[in-house]
Amino acid sequence: MTKPAYMIFGLDVHDAEKFGQYAQGTLPLLEKYGVQVFSARNDVETLKGSWSRQRVTILKYPSLAAAKEFWNLEEYAPLKALRESASDADIMLIEGMTDDDPDNAPDDLDNCHYVFGQNDMLNADWIPEYQANVGPVAAKWGLSMLASGDGFEVLDGNFPRQTMVLLQFPSEDAFRGFWWDDDYLHIKKLREDNTVADSIAFAGGFDAG
Repeated sequence: MTKPAYMIFGLDVHDAEKFGQYAQGTLPLLEKYGVQVFSARNDVETLKGSWSRQRVTILKYPSLAAAKEFWNLEEYAPLKALRESASDADIMLIEGMTDDDPDNAPDDLDNCHYVFGQNDMLNADWIPEYQANVGPVAAKWGLSMLASGDGFEVLDGNFPRQTMVLLQFPSEDAFRGFWWDDDYLHIKKLREDNTVADSIAFAGGFDAG
């Protein structure tokens, strides 16, 4: 089964009018090429460390090859130039996990909630214990790991950490239930004690502002 790919944008918009033109022009093109907008939001919640950008956008492409093809499309080039003139950006591309059965996908992407984290590992001794205990808690709250690891490509700007993770929850309540679950707190501390991390949470859906 083909793996999807995710493009993650951190954006500072300095010309809202031009950026609005970029968004209006890009959305139909994304739909034409089968790209899903998981999130495009200004309301970013910092969970740990720092996040320097105003806005976050998550796009899902059918494959890594499809994402790179789209990035280099002639018909996207003027829109990309418009975005570059209207904003400053950090942009990452990473291949995701193999898609599950589409019947198990969230019913309403706009209701989903996401966590994006960047990490520098201080050591790897904690990972087996973490992996052995996180699964049941993740399943309890419907967590899906969309992408993880160090195999990302920086297309623009800067993502300074060694590894990343992109998580999807079916709702904000599910995210908060997971994040503060008593069964997760001790292993979350295990992870936080052994990494230097910047992580954010944000809603799904499109915020034009």
